[in-house]
Amino acid sequence: MSGLRLRCASGVALFVGWIGRRLGTSGTSLPGKILLRLAPKAISGLSGQIPHGCIVVTATNGKTTTCRLASAALSSGGLRPVHNSAGANMAGGIAACLVSSDSRTEQNAIGLFEADEFWIPEVCSQIRPRLLLFGNLFRDQLDRYGELDSILDRWRACLPDLVASGTRILLCADDPAVASLAEGINPSSIIWFGIDDAGCGIGALPHSADAGNCRSCGAELVYDQVLLAHLGHWRCPQCGLQRPSRDYTLTEVTLAGATKSRLVLVDRACASHSVELALPGVYNAYNALSAWVVAAESGIAADRIKQGIEQSDAAFGRAEEFRIDGKQAAMLLIKNPTGANEVLRTLELESG
Repeated sequence: MSGLRLRCASGVALFVGWIGRRLGTSGTSLPGKILLRLAPKAISGLSGQIPHGCIVVTATNGKTTTCRLASAALSSGGLRPVHNSAGANMAGGIAACLVSSDSRTEQNAIGLFEADEFWIPEVCSQIRPRLLLFGNLFRDQLDRYGELDSILDRWRACLPDLVASGTRILLCADDPAVASLAEGINPSSIIWFGIDDAGCGIGALPHSADAGNCRSCGAELVYDQVLLAHLGHWRCPQCGLQRPSRDYTLTEVTLAGATKSRLVLVDRACASHSVELALPGVYNAYNALSAWVVAAESGIAADRIKQGIEQSDAAFGRAEEFRIDGKQAAMLLIKNPTGANEVLRTLELESG
């Protein structure tokens, strides 16, 4: 793709975005859709201009919060994230974020993009991220995605080429479906993370659990502890497959009501760090852990990561707090069965 074509297409997209804002719309996706229609490889051209490369985060639940916390941690460490913070996470939204960024070519710029699960192959084939994080995989939007295996198949198909081009894969060891992505991938390209604290578990798989069988042999998995939906300390009694060893782990998770939590994290250097998180629930403990891994693997010092995460507030609609008629209110997002269970579980932490 020629530079002239990209510049012309970018100009048109920016003008469309300006018109949209004048008309009162957010312009988070339409400029990107126009850009990609005029220059189909625009994501590749624009993301390639970012000096510190790009990071992509995907998951069914938690990618917006993970990226918000990671952005704060990266910023605390002196980097300037080019980040689709509005949550437009398909190709059009990511293209719109890139074309509208004033800091894309600055010396300390780094790309940080949440990406819709279904769009990972298309987006990553152009971005070629330095880090690609898979947080979890739950049943969601079945009319668009189909069952979980259809998403896993798309992810598996694109990973060998990405790893060959230098992408490192960050995987949640507690999710058997996500962990299965490691098959056939060089272990040196994988970083594992998970929660070791069994005290925040729920005892048994809930009715909404999606991944109760071994991805290798099909046998029913045994859980020594269930932490969230089908995430937990799992093993297969038939073929011996089990939860991988973790490079980063939460050894303590203390849930302090429906507004905050306290975490103890051990990194790959075996150093321990305490974190006061202004977000509730086990699901946000996973988000904070994911954000720490992203920042640490981007070279940010632990004290900077801790400061950024602790100073970060909630993303829109995700444990966001308001004053309404003199009373304090919180908005907790539910978009699928797992999210519903976890929000109810979090509300139960509050007395009364």
